[in-house]
Amino acid sequence: MSKSWLIGGLSLGLAVSVGIWLIASEKGQDPELSSYSESNKLTATAKQNTGTESSFGALNQAAQIPTPDEVQFSEQVTEQITEQVEDALLQFDEISKYPPTSQPILSEEHVNAFINSSLPQSSLPFPFDGLETPIQVSIELDQNNYFFGDQIKAKVNISDTPEEANITTRAVLMSIEGETLVESGYQETKENTTFIIFDTQSYLTDAWPIEMNVGAYIDVNGHSIFITAPFKINNETASLDSIGFSEPIAENLVIPVNLNVKLAGYYYVAGVLYSAKSQQALIHLETEGRLTEGFGSLNLNAHIQALKKGGDEGPYYLDKIRIERWSDELIPRDIAGKVDQSEYLVDGYSFKDYENKDYLDPLAEERKRLLQGLSSRL
Repeated sequence: MSKSWLIGGLSLGLAVSVGIWLIASEKGQDPELSSYSESNKLTATAKQNTGTESSFGALNQAAQIPTPDEVQFSEQVTEQITEQVEDALLQFDEISKYPPTSQPILSEEHVNAFINSSLPQSSLPFPFDGLETPIQVSIELDQNNYFFGDQIKAKVNISDTPEEANITTRAVLMSIEGETLVESGYQETKENTTFIIFDTQSYLTDAWPIEMNVGAYIDVNGHSIFITAPFKINNETASLDSIGFSEPIAENLVIPVNLNVKLAGYYYVAGVLYSAKSQQALIHLETEGRLTEGFGSLNLNAHIQALKKGGDEGPYYLDKIRIERWSDELIPRDIAGKVDQSEYLVDGYSFKDYENKDYLDPLAEERKRLLQGLSSRL
């Protein structure tokens, strides 16, 4: 099963669960503890009752009768969850018009639903006695994943410091347990920002862990500050070589992605197809398959209905390309592949050059019945 469909199913369940949690939170209750606290109230009331057994039964029965506010709240919960499920049904109807590997993008913000494009960063205030305002410090890296041989680049920004403050910064690479591995060989400070580079070719990296931190030790007039940002570093398992000649085949624009594979395995490739004219994101594309060591290719297929949804016949360019080698017995974790260039041109064709086929999801009816069944139980 494709990871994208699995994640999509889990996301739907999570959305409904979060909705219940948010509604309970608005009422000021912990969703896990609210029923427990009500039970405690009944128990406490029962213990305080020293009357006959019949009076205890009457009191307990009266305590279990919901108040009008509780009835109204319960109805509101049901109504809101029903609306969420109905919205999910509408969204599912739209999504199932296109292959899960060729999903239209509605806006630039929608790209974030497919890609985590945020960079490792941290920003914190540091209050000190004698200072009216806390010193604000942030650190940001230029990538999430690095490869041995890369330069790891970071910048540290300091603000809200006392006038003419004496500031020193020392940057290190460290394990997530806090062990310092190396110090930066290059630092340059301009105004309140220090630019830091770790050239991994200059260090012995055999003992480096996969998950690490860039740490910055900062001294401001004797006030000590420490801040970190996480990253991962790997050996290359595969790298992007080129994007091949794209052409319309049946109902798809087929875009070959050529890879240099250094470690055989099961690979996932994804990217966003943009309009070369308007620069707008059109389609999120993904594919997967097993590759042997050496030169290999996987095809991204942009479905004609997804292309028509964007209303653009091209030319295009492919950006935000991601490569991952999925975990297996040899390496029990996913490893990112290397992509040097961010944008690759892709030829476009008239929509008339494609077979105008609708996409038929073989599991659409089964998934829809599942959602409808959930809705009918509310």
